[in-house]
Amino acid sequence: METTRRRQEEEEDEDEEDEKKRYRLRLQAVRQEGFTFLLPTPNYAAAGGTTKKAPPSRYSSSSNSRDKTPASSPSPVAFSITRSVLLLRRRLRYLSQSPSSSSPSPSPSSALPGDDLVCCVAVVLAIANRALAVPASGDSDEERGKRKKKKKKKKKKPFVLPVAVAVAELPRGSWLARGRAKTPGASRLALTYLELPVNDVKPSKPQTTTTTKQHRQPTTRPPTPKPPTRHHALLRLLQATTQSESREEWEMRVFPASQVLSTSCSPPRRSRDSLYEPIIADSEREAVADLLQYLENRNETDFFTGEPLRALSTLVYSDNVDLQRSASLTFAEITERDVREVDRDTLEPILFLLESPDIEVQRAASAALGNLAVNTENKVSIVMLGGLAPLIRQMMSTNVEVQCNAVGCITNLATHEENKAKIAGSGALGPLTRLARSKDMRVQRNATGALLNMTHSDENRQQLVLAGAIPILVQLLTSPDVDVQYYCTTALSNIAVDALNRKKLAQTESRLVQSLVQLMDSSTPKVQCQAALALRNLASDDKYQLEIVRARGLPPLLRLLQSSYLPLILSAVACIRNISIHPNNESPIIDAGFLKPLVDLLGSIDNEEIQCHAISTLRNLAASSDRNKELVLEAGAVQKCKELVLQVPLTVQSEMTAAIAVLALSDDLKGRLLKLGVFEVLIPLTASESIEVQGNSAAALGNLSSKVGDYSIFVRDWTEPNGGLHGYLNRFLASGDPTFQHIAIWTLLQLIESEDKRLLGFITRSEDIIQLVRAIANKNLESDDEGEDGEEGTAEVIALAQRSLELLGFDSKHS
Repeated sequence: METTRRRQEEEEDEDEEDEKKRYRLRLQAVRQEGFTFLLPTPNYAAAGGTTKKAPPSRYSSSSNSRDKTPASSPSPVAFSITRSVLLLRRRLRYLSQSPSSSSPSPSPSSALPGDDLVCCVAVVLAIANRALAVPASGDSDEERGKRKKKKKKKKKKPFVLPVAVAVAELPRGSWLARGRAKTPGASRLALTYLELPVNDVKPSKPQTTTTTKQHRQPTTRPPTPKPPTRHHALLRLLQATTQSESREEWEMRVFPASQVLSTSCSPPRRSRDSLYEPIIADSEREAVADLLQYLENRNETDFFTGEPLRALSTLVYSDNVDLQRSASLTFAEITERDVREVDRDTLEPILFLLESPDIEVQRAASAALGNLAVNTENKVSIVMLGGLAPLIRQMMSTNVEVQCNAVGCITNLATHEENKAKIAGSGALGPLTRLARSKDMRVQRNATGALLNMTHSDENRQQLVLAGAIPILVQLLTSPDVDVQYYCTTALSNIAVDALNRKKLAQTESRLVQSLVQLMDSSTPKVQCQAALALRNLASDDKYQLEIVRARGLPPLLRLLQSSYLPLILSAVACIRNISIHPNNESPIIDAGFLKPLVDLLGSIDNEEIQCHAISTLRNLAASSDRNKELVLEAGAVQKCKELVLQVPLTVQSEMTAAIAVLALSDDLKGRLLKLGVFEVLIPLTASESIEVQGNSAAALGNLSSKVGDYSIFVRDWTEPNGGLHGYLNRFLASGDPTFQHIAIWTLLQLIESEDKRLLGFITRSEDIIQLVRAIANKNLESDDEGEDGEEGTAEVIALAQRSLELLGFDSKHS
């Protein structure tokens, strides 16, 4: 027994020495080729004889534990390749984590160093193709016969074999030998000759970060895939063909090298000459090689014209889905860094890819189209070439990534005015409305952005309402995403511009005002701003003016009014202006503490709009009661107006003079207003180039001239400044405008009725004024062709003129 065991050990040691001898010979042969990359290998079977029994595998299909014996007895070829694959996968993991990798801390799935990875692939192909069937050098028939007789063997330690052993055993005219002779780079060799797609990389998830101000469309430029890493294609293919660790059954078939790679992409076809026909045509292979060269110099290559575009188009119109994927990903990459106007020769291949049934192609193609849609000219061209129909179909895809990119592209297209009506009429609003409720936040964000872009015309707003967008937009006001809140708030603000839409909102959306009031306390200024503007548009109706106050909207509006951020101030003051229109809101607004901040905003000389809204609000608050007028005066509004009115723009002047005219209606405040010096600024403004400023200033003077008690200021300013009171009356009476004549006659009558002797003396000695008044009084005698609209006003002016002449003791018919 002991002798038998010793004999067996001696035989095994002798066999091990024979194996070492064979490997040394192979190593010596391939070292001459200059390869240094080493990889553990299994035992190789001898051609033409019975293979040796395979050693037990270190890794089973279900665990990483070490087994004493194999779980089954596969064929030697299958087992040997399976073991090689397992060892190779360990090597791949090692390479992906090695310090020489390009990334600082790569994960096992990250890109591998190019030459190492291609060499690993070459080993698997060599083992699968030739190495298992090539006799080891130095083997004789006698030695092989001895091995046939041996039944039991000890497990051998794996030897280290250069990868060039496998390469050297391939036929001299094989793809690898030819490639090695032609190109120095292993990565390029593999991509060119292994018939792999260049850019088989999964696109990155688009992020849509577009911001939009009121009345400006958001431009969503969804990010496209990161620059393709060519190693991913090899790695994915390698993993796809080496899944023995996770499969219960693994069918092993040996194909020619190129077919091993291609069979993982699409089903092969039978041929008389070989087991399978190649799936890539010569022109396509040439296009792949050309494209690789262009991608090596991508910063200097124009992919939108000439040969680069021709190469891409060849892949686009290929029947091979992997080539289409490569083309779509390449388009996505180059459009991410180079966005400019392109012609139909560039757009048509991308639109063709949109029609592909393949999800990966759809996703990358729509991302590329969305990038190009940032350019204004491209937006029009895409729609003209029929890009809406495939994009709408992709919006209805079950794949979230495809939905996201398609909606993002529609969002960009909708920023062009010429496209809005076409998009609305294409049937896109229904899918957009449904996708606004998507569970994926990126899709929801892009969809709500597209809906916002469609709210900038009356017709499109009506179609959105009919498509059922209002309830969804209101519901999404409570979304946790800031961009969704912003898009929905802005869209509702635009929809609320129309009176019919406000009526519909009032009837169906009872929570709308409360939601918008809450958004004014958002931590995001752009959301706060749009919430206030939406309330401003709603407050065009009496119902909403009261509802906003009842919903406790005044405190957040006051906080926004007192902020240091200009857009927040503007939106808040515009909103409070509309709310202050309702008489019932005057006292609540004053009691909430708005007067002092509004008066301070009158000094915003750099922002005319804020000044207008602030003084208009003060005028509204003073309209209904003498108490409120006095509070506005005490807040310093008149002093601020007198200080600024001659320096501000005409629109602000108009509002300020109107506010003074309203305050002058209070008999108790007239004397105080005159003492504040408003008379000396109102008279020059009656000669303003603005009709509104002239009319408001004259109205203020007329109100101040009634029952003022002390007319000494009127006497003082009869001729100065700027022609004084006399000059103002003369201009208005001679203007021929019934309104201006009405104001002047009424003011003159108030001065006559004051019975101030000094004023009566000035008037009676002013022959020009008397003649103008007499001409107005006799107007009905000279002309009776007044229209019906002006007949009543003209009659009142004539009556006032006749009354003035009568009080002065003049005959209206005396020339």
